[in-house]
Amino acid sequence: MKNIQLEISKECPEEYIEIIKDYWKYEGTPFDFINKPKKIRDKYTISQQDLNKIIKPYSKLTFYFHCTSCNSYEFQEVRSQSACVQKLREIKPSKFDEFRCEHCENQMKIEKLKQKEQDRKKMIARLEKAVDEQRWEELKDFEYKLLDHCISKDLAELKQFYGTKLGKDQIKRLFRGLYILEEFELLVLKTDRYSKTIRGYEVHEKLKENFKYNPRPYKNSIDEEPEIDFDQLDALKFLLPVNRTKLRPDDPRYAGRTKFPKRIIIEPNVEYSFALWERSNGSLYLTLLPTDDIYPSPRVSPL
Repeated sequence: MKNIQLEISKECPEEYIEIIKDYWKYEGTPFDFINKPKKIRDKYTISQQDLNKIIKPYSKLTFYFHCTSCNSYEFQEVRSQSACVQKLREIKPSKFDEFRCEHCENQMKIEKLKQKEQDRKKMIARLEKAVDEQRWEELKDFEYKLLDHCISKDLAELKQFYGTKLGKDQIKRLFRGLYILEEFELLVLKTDRYSKTIRGYEVHEKLKENFKYNPRPYKNSIDEEPEIDFDQLDALKFLLPVNRTKLRPDDPRYAGRTKFPKRIIIEPNVEYSFALWERSNGSLYLTLLPTDDIYPSPRVSPL
């Protein structure tokens, strides 16, 4: 900071000059004011409103800040102590920040925008390359199905969908899957700057146009984490064996017992499709599952 000067207007009444000089008195730099407004008000027995009418119209503090980027000096002026402190906060948010003049500040913003645009172009190129290489073929079943859902759902819908499907204790698996998809460069995660919490994600249009979900044949390895068959999570399916102990005409033709390995959720106002297969031994196999989970969805005609 250079050439600090207090300027008092020529129109200033004589009785205000002493008040103005006391108000702007400082030690070291203009930001270390000796007399705060309350002290001035008490000393001269005036209100804050009257003090403002004296200081702002008839005085101002002027100075120059040195720009370390281009070695120039930028003119500044303030008309109150609070404005002076605010100006310093704007120019130097911390003592470690170097002052930049308006020209250099604008140039830096332009450079940041250019860099941001270049980074985005590189990111898009990586996403497009991942689509060209069809990297989804390398995904495990869980992430493969998750990718399909990422294309059609936002994060809030995903959390609701997977929280219901897998249970709240499995939400971590959902987020782990999202990070895996980003590693494969099939999407871009939007995370909180500080906590790194996932706030959303972005999927390239080229992926939406080229990716087509095709259910894979069931497979499981003892060395791998068990995959979840999404088309069966809220499906109701069991065998209806022939009742071979039928004694009376009104006894059921099919009867038996079944145990489900996990909770089956049947949602209200959701369209379900059903199918019935006859086995060679005369037993029946019944399936009931959400129509939207079938690829492609069946068309049911009214009877």
